[in-house]
Amino acid sequence: MKKHLLLVAFAMLGSANIFAQDVEKETLTPTADTFVRSSAADNKYGDKDALEIWTAADGTDFVGLMSFSLPEKEGYEVKSARLVLHTERVKGDRKLTIYPFGYAINEGGDTYNTQKENIAAARGETPLVADVELNGQGGKAFFDDIADEYKNIEAWTTEFDITDYVAGIGSGDVNLMFTHNGEKGQEVKVYTKEAGDVTMKDGVTVFKGEDLVPELVVEYAPIDGTVDKETLGTTADTFVRSSAAKNKYGDKDAMEIWTASDGTDFVGLMSFTLPMKENSEISKAVLVLHAERVKGDRKLTIYPFDYTISESDDTYESQSQNIDAARQETPIIEEAELNGQGGKAVTDELADEYKTADAWKTELDVTEYVAGIGSGETGLLLCHNGEKGQEVKVYTKEVKDVTLKDGVTVFKAEDLRPKLVITYTTPTGINEVETVEPVAKAKEGIYTISGVRVAKADRPGIYIINGKKVLVRNK
Repeated sequence: MKKHLLLVAFAMLGSANIFAQDVEKETLTPTADTFVRSSAADNKYGDKDALEIWTAADGTDFVGLMSFSLPEKEGYEVKSARLVLHTERVKGDRKLTIYPFGYAINEGGDTYNTQKENIAAARGETPLVADVELNGQGGKAFFDDIADEYKNIEAWTTEFDITDYVAGIGSGDVNLMFTHNGEKGQEVKVYTKEAGDVTMKDGVTVFKGEDLVPELVVEYAPIDGTVDKETLGTTADTFVRSSAAKNKYGDKDAMEIWTASDGTDFVGLMSFTLPMKENSEISKAVLVLHAERVKGDRKLTIYPFDYTISESDDTYESQSQNIDAARQETPIIEEAELNGQGGKAVTDELADEYKTADAWKTELDVTEYVAGIGSGETGLLLCHNGEKGQEVKVYTKEVKDVTLKDGVTVFKAEDLRPKLVITYTTPTGINEVETVEPVAKAKEGIYTISGVRVAKADRPGIYIINGKKVLVRNK
């Protein structure tokens, strides 16, 4: 009997989602929401509890703007995305049109004048949602006398499927523009993240503000099977210096990485042991470092280091030829700026916002290099290639708890140690299955694994292209 890929059969026949047990859900609230109006073109409305979206009888244009921050989910793709809005007023034909808005939204600064050109440009795009009727009692607002069947939040809730748009973004800002494209005088209002509790006119029914806030509900499915994550500590970390070329520094709690004003070269060496993962591939690798000192331009360059690292034995003399050879390679990371309070060490007097370990943390994407190694030893050379006298230090695995100069704040050692966080994708374990005839004819075109048709396969993930399963990897 002819065999077909299980995923093709599922996508074509509408069978149950085989990834259901692995789906993750995120419920996001707006990072910004505001409206602007043409008749008060310099006014700001970002502190209002509802967006006004309509064209008044005198031609005044009221436009809503809303933004969500979509997290990066390593090894996952967006399966569905639903925008959930709660109406405050539906007077008139209650229709709402939503456009993609490819511009920054600032609820504290936006006015009609600052966004006028962007609004016009967005209206030239294809709407995500066109003329959808909002739920709620027609011709009413919350605070009017309303029928009993409308005295619940669900009666004023409308959900919009914007999966294709959100999936196309993947991660980062999802910006939306709300308009009413119908007749003038049709007034629509929806609640913002500033919504508070609302007591209805009966004096009894209360809608909680937290239930009225807009939401973007996003479901993710693994790109190619289940996801496994490993957090690795260093197997060795040390630094060496040219002016003390026979000295060993493997027992230090921080590595010095700089070129002193006298030309002394300080370089860091670090290695991790990647586990063997059968039937898995590395989809993401992030090096996590915590700075101990960021004096100067705080820049760090990292090279691949294909030589054995021994923190108990290494000196500048023993590694100098290898260091020179590594510096001839293409950097993995070039002149990244380390986080931390500029010109300070952790042990100095710090501003309050730097009294957290996270404020001194820098995450560096080293996926391509680590994925190329796959398993075994991964060596790194850490250098400062900028001007002399720019002193950078990062903590090593030997770090102990650090008490700040205020005598109160403590950074825990386990939070400061270097880490390599690796995300693996693994096959589902199901590649082929004998299907029961008849088999539906494969659809022409490009589809996501959830069956949504797309114009092109331009993001990593599994696609069904003309009836065949195709894995698109990161470029």
